[in-house]
Amino acid sequence: MPSDGDSRQVLLPACVSFVQLVLEGATLSSVRPFDFGVNLTALHTKQVGIWPITVNYTLCRLTAKVAGSLVMKEMGTSWPLDS
Repeated sequence: MPSDGDSRQVLLPACVSFVQLVLEGATLSSVRPFDFGVNLTALHTKQVGIWPITVNYTLCRLTAKVAGSLVMKEMGTSWPLDS
């Protein structure tokens, strides 16, 4: 089993690449309907054994957070939220 450091070296670049593809609109049109469907995946953990997570939902939230932070950085104070 890979160490946490090894996993991060693989997972982080993969997540960055995925988010960039989605935000650039570069995903295949035939795949887009399935990009953010919910699928449960079982992960093995030391503490609780098997832990199901929704992988696609997690990727969707990650992409939305990146997009939102980019929009807020670009808009700055020029977009009043109170009006």
